[in-house]
Amino acid sequence: MKFLLLLSLFLAYTAQAQTAQELLKTGNAKFQQQKYMDAMADYKRAIALDKNFAKAYHNLGNVQYLLQDYSNALKNFDKAITLNPKEAEPYQTRGAAYIALQKYKEAQQDLEKAIALNPKNALAFFQLGELLWATKKETDACVQWKKSLELGYKEAKGSLQKHCDHPAENHANVDVSALETLLKSGETKLELRDYTGAVRDFNQVLNIDEKNVRALFGRGSAEFAQGKHTEACQDWQKCVQLGYKEAEHMIKDVCH
Repeated sequence: MKFLLLLSLFLAYTAQAQTAQELLKTGNAKFQQQKYMDAMADYKRAIALDKNFAKAYHNLGNVQYLLQDYSNALKNFDKAITLNPKEAEPYQTRGAAYIALQKYKEAQQDLEKAIALNPKNALAFFQLGELLWATKKETDACVQWKKSLELGYKEAKGSLQKHCDHPAENHANVDVSALETLLKSGETKLELRDYTGAVRDFNQVLNIDEKNVRALFGRGSAEFAQGKHTEACQDWQKCVQLGYKEAEHMIKDVCH
């Protein structure tokens, strides 16, 4: 009897140790599917099982940032950095949160730290460029955007063309066959918190297919992150009308 009890306790402990990692994975999958409230619940459960799980704190902060809960997002980014100070991504995401709060000095310090830890972080260079432009450091902003583009972040080209001495392209009409590429591009930008770029990609899809629920849902998520709550709820309502039930969760959680 004692042996069976000890065995059951051991198995329970082992399962629990695995569960934190599994919950992180399921939370990430739900985040990719834009099921943000479900993802947040999984990250919180992972943290409850492992108080030192830096990645879970970071990803929880990402969801809170997306939902504009900046105070709690910063707390979780702080915790992730404390637990793993050599990881670049939490500095980048905390920098984005500081930008949203217009705390530009703190944001610049974090983005520069992220770049120091990972000199190939194209998004951090892009965000630093956006920050520098907002603080009237136009020349420095163009330098950062150029570096971002060189590292492969194509969205930086738009900022360079709009604000800097960079040749514009002659864009042809988007072909229907490119819809999936545009959708994936928009969803990636949404995950990376490049909301302006995400909206631009989703709009291109909707110009071709106005009933594309993935584009409507993604655009709504990007609009919500930009503080455009009315527009976001309108897009999600269209999704529901088109039979995309995932949007019902967002309407229930954030639309009143």
